[in-house]
Amino acid sequence: MTQEAHGIARDRHAPSDGPSLLRRAWRAAGIWVMLATGCASAPPTPDPYRLEPPPETFSAPLPFGAHNFWGYCFSVTDCHIEYDKFDFGAFKSDNDPEFVFPAPRTDKHYRRFLSFRQTGIPNFPEPARLSWKSLDGVRHEVEIDLAEIFNDQLIWHRVPPDNMKRFYSGPSAPPPDIFIEVNDRTVNVLMAMFIPTLRARQDNDRSFHRRDFVLAWTKRF
Repeated sequence: MTQEAHGIARDRHAPSDGPSLLRRAWRAAGIWVMLATGCASAPPTPDPYRLEPPPETFSAPLPFGAHNFWGYCFSVTDCHIEYDKFDFGAFKSDNDPEFVFPAPRTDKHYRRFLSFRQTGIPNFPEPARLSWKSLDGVRHEVEIDLAEIFNDQLIWHRVPPDNMKRFYSGPSAPPPDIFIEVNDRTVNVLMAMFIPTLRARQDNDRSFHRRDFVLAWTKRF
């Protein structure tokens, strides 16, 4: 039997739509709460091997749109550092995979030796691909994403704003130097920039510039 009221026909034994409508309402409310609270995406996990930039990086910001790249291999064999479609180390390792790249000479001068350089690289190519054997004979392969390490695209330096001489015009500073060093089981990423200063250096009263090597990322494998 059916009951008619106000032009609506309904079977008196048919189940009511009330519970179904209520479930749909609660489901919609739950979805809205998830979207409103940001449950749809979690914040990225910080890289534990990335260091914090010096405070001068932000108090005297130097944006850069291109960079120079240097690759170094120390105390390893069969070392390859591939970046921007170039293999830094192939000229040694391809000819003699057992060639042992010597250890760094001194902390002050070692970056002058066994270096491989590319200049004027726009920010940023694909991650650098590293492959080498540590002195214990273990093979290592890793990718280093410079775009992630230097994601603010500011030059890491230690020159305070009251000692920095204006040395460029335009929106970007000249390209800084970025280094990847493979030293046995340790990989370091550093940045350096030649910055003119208003005051002479404490260790040389004739030198009015700074070029600090700032460690940005380091990991032992």
